[in-house]
Amino acid sequence: MQRNKLPLYFLAGAAMAPLANAAAPVANSDAATIEMNSFAYINVIANDSDPDGDNIELLGFEPPQHGTVSYTDGPGLRYTPDRDFVGQDTFTYRIVDVIECTPGDGGDYGGDYGGDYGGDYGGEYISPPPAARSPQARCDEPVEVQGTVTITVTKAPTSELLPLTDNENDRQVSKVLDAICGSIPEDATGEAEKLAQRCAVLYELATDDPTKVGSIINQLAPEETLSLLRVASETSQAHTNRIFKRMSSLRQDNENIQVTVNGRTWGEQVMSGGAAGDAQTSPFGVFLSLHRESVEHDRTDRESAYEYDNDGFTLGSDYRVSQNLLVGAALGWGQNDLSFSESGGGVDADAYNLTGYGSYYIGNFGLDMQVGYGAGDYNTKRRINYTESGSEFSATAKGETDSKQLNLALQASVMFNSGALSVQPFLRLNYSNTEIDSFDESGGEGWSVHVGEQNLDQMTTSAGFEATYPVSYNWGVLQPSFQASAVSESSTNFGPVKFHFIGDSDATKFELSPDGEDSLYYIFNLGAVAVMKNGVSAFIDYQQNVSYDNSSAYQINTGLRYEL
Repeated sequence: MQRNKLPLYFLAGAAMAPLANAAAPVANSDAATIEMNSFAYINVIANDSDPDGDNIELLGFEPPQHGTVSYTDGPGLRYTPDRDFVGQDTFTYRIVDVIECTPGDGGDYGGDYGGDYGGDYGGEYISPPPAARSPQARCDEPVEVQGTVTITVTKAPTSELLPLTDNENDRQVSKVLDAICGSIPEDATGEAEKLAQRCAVLYELATDDPTKVGSIINQLAPEETLSLLRVASETSQAHTNRIFKRMSSLRQDNENIQVTVNGRTWGEQVMSGGAAGDAQTSPFGVFLSLHRESVEHDRTDRESAYEYDNDGFTLGSDYRVSQNLLVGAALGWGQNDLSFSESGGGVDADAYNLTGYGSYYIGNFGLDMQVGYGAGDYNTKRRINYTESGSEFSATAKGETDSKQLNLALQASVMFNSGALSVQPFLRLNYSNTEIDSFDESGGEGWSVHVGEQNLDQMTTSAGFEATYPVSYNWGVLQPSFQASAVSESSTNFGPVKFHFIGDSDATKFELSPDGEDSLYYIFNLGAVAVMKNGVSAFIDYQQNVSYDNSSAYQINTGLRYEL
């Protein structure tokens, strides 16, 4: 039978047809309507899609003619119109599909199509043209498309309150009061009735004595609750740093301090990766650390001034699995007593942290890790005091809420020794996820609000060094230490919090924005460890934060460690 010869690239092209270039993602248009001199958060990729099911990423944007666009900590963009602009404005953004390549994309034509092909179509292999070959460009050249966002900026409705406020968060409260105060039914009862009464008096003041309204609106704005997320994050970060400090001190002790009595040695060099010697050392150790932290936060355009003290303890125990490996666990508790300025109320909080940790050393290199879970209870108070209709209005809006937190921290360090002096540079990464539940206030006599859920995903990066120098005495060894580090914070969702007044049956929402995280600040720590001849170590250190935006903070830690 005559064997027909057919170019095998014909078959290869047919086989490869399903592997054509990836389909372009679809960038659907977005639209928003806002009032003049306000802003809008727009998640431009929320309604975009990809026919192949690939993930979509935002590449960038082209600025509008009548405003500005900026990135946010979340997935969206923030549009702010020019001052007093009214009309329609547009801007474009670019997205790209994220294509994951796998080994073997495109296949191997030699094995599938080379040589003699059986059946009626045999013959020699003919190399396929480029159009029929493996579409590797699909992996190397993702498809980029452009979308359009249209913003309609309208005139703000006539407001008696808005012109009397002077910062962004107070203006948000003024706008929502303008929207809801005139729509409360006359037969309203309960919290709605109280809100209607408060609104009526407030608008009377706006006419009769407008100079008082700005300070009243500032008291009504519940920006005090924005401090909860920051306090929870700072408390967890301090707990993590205390454990790292103890782990570092333990290694420094083992490297440099050896106290021997009655044939037993404490602080023997068992974690350095070197020889342990014949001295008897216990693999178990426990420590107790007591701390006091004090923080002051200055008033900003977004948040009230406040100060708080945190008192608590950390109780831990560890076990030396080998000369190179140590594992342990620690329980932390802290009580926050936060007070807002000008008798504006406060927050009482209890925070609990349970952390597992481990250290692994190879020679002078060390790797430390922590995994922790935290929970907190918060009791909030907002005091509202002002004069209305010739009498003093006074109310305290109270709330209760809970928080939970996951924490993962990693530290890499290298030990350098010169005589008795040890210097240990380190790099530390700390990821935390914090959630604070939504809650309702009560007791505000019309001004109580619902506070929305607050979430924070934060990455904190620290780079620094610690230096120690032990000195021997008759009673044991004293080891002073100095630590310095630069710290940077970043987050993905440290954005506005949603609120509405309890008395508003329509739950008209308004958003208040917190101050952002601190991009760079510094921590200095000065301390000392005393190792005595009974296996007990006592330590104390003082920590100061420097260049912390709108804040100042210090911390004192003291405690004991005992090798069982």
